[in-house]
Amino acid sequence: MDEPSANLDQPEILHIRDLLLKLSPQTSLIISEHRVQLLAQGERDLLTAKGMGFSYYRRQKKLLQDVDFSIAAGASIGLIGKNGIGKSTFAKLLAGLIAPRHGKILLGTRKAARWRLQKEVWYVMQETTYQLFTDSVWRELFLNLEQTPALVTEAEQLLVDLKISHLSSIRQLYLVEKSSA
Repeated sequence: MDEPSANLDQPEILHIRDLLLKLSPQTSLIISEHRVQLLAQGERDLLTAKGMGFSYYRRQKKLLQDVDFSIAAGASIGLIGKNGIGKSTFAKLLAGLIAPRHGKILLGTRKAARWRLQKEVWYVMQETTYQLFTDSVWRELFLNLEQTPALVTEAEQLLVDLKISHLSSIRQLYLVEKSSA
């Protein structure tokens, strides 16, 4: 849909929103719209933080404390604040890149595991040179991929080609962890 609300008044926009809400949850739509907030459902929270708290070190004062936050379907949100206040940390928590020390994060109405947040929530870092999502090169190569024999062979060759095959011990550790789980 290309700007469906462009020539409509508020009551008609709400009417279109109500019609869209009657579609099956399995329905996908692409809507090009600069007034997205007018079409937002606003009733169903997609991502929620309840009582979330975080500090990088256990004895450190909490960077975030008792945060309650909801993002509704179709919402547009901006995090604003001074440097070091916790905006990036908050986003990393919601994306499952780090775990809260307290509280919980929900996807819909269910508590979300970090792996689920990592699959469902996208996070683009300010500094793209730090854009890694796992704790090892091997895990990064297989993020969201099954370790098939063909892909393992290809990954091993890539490590050799990049002259970082010395990281293969990390691969062995990961395979041991995965097989004992």
